[in-house]
Formats: sequence, C-alpha cells, structure tokens
Amino acid sequence: MGLLFPPPWLKDRSKVFRYEDLAVNTVNIARELYRFAGFDWSKSVDKWISAHNRPPSNTKEKSAYSLYRNDSHVIDKWENVPEDLIKVVEEVCSDLMEMLGYDRWINKEK
Repeated sequence: MGLLFPPPWLKDRSKVFRYEDLAVNTVNIARELYRFAGFDWSKSVDKWISAHNRPPSNTKEKSAYSLYRNDSHVIDKWENVPEDLIKVVEEVCSDLMEMLGYDRWINKEK
C-alpha cells in the first residue's frame, strides 16, 4: 500500500527495485541505491561487488553454504517448481506482479 498510496512521511523516502534487476545489473542498481540514500560511490564499492559476485578462482566445488554465487544464473530457477504452485502464486500475487512489471508465466506458455 505504501507504493500506491504513500503516507506523507514515506514519500520520497523509499525505493523499490526487483531482485532480478539487482542480480543482472548489480553495479548500476547499487549506484542508484547509493545515490538515493545520499552515499558517495567509490571504486572500492565496485571492487567489493566484483569480488562477491563470483566465486574466488581457487574455488572448485559449489557449496550450498558458499557466500558466492552468480545470481544472474539462478533468477529463473523458480520455473522448475511444479506448475500448480506457479499458478497459485500468480493468482494470489497477480496485482503485485503487474505493478512490478513481471510477466506472468502462465501467459508465456500459451
């Protein structure tokens, strides 16, 4: 409700972004968030994002407990869940999905 009808104290004090956008375009979204929050951007932030957006070169095994992963490779894994679950989520969340610009999976299949 804060997105559609923000109270006066919230106006211009919140920012909405999608996980997928952050995963695919990490540096630009981070810069936008820094600018919104009034923080200065530095090259060290670029370096930190680059260092944490992929596993170290000496890492050979993938681990469920790793601090590193390539988020852009996992953003579509939800499509592997049962179709019935996807339909239920889309029915319940259709208004929010539309507001955030998500395509409906059910429509993709037709």
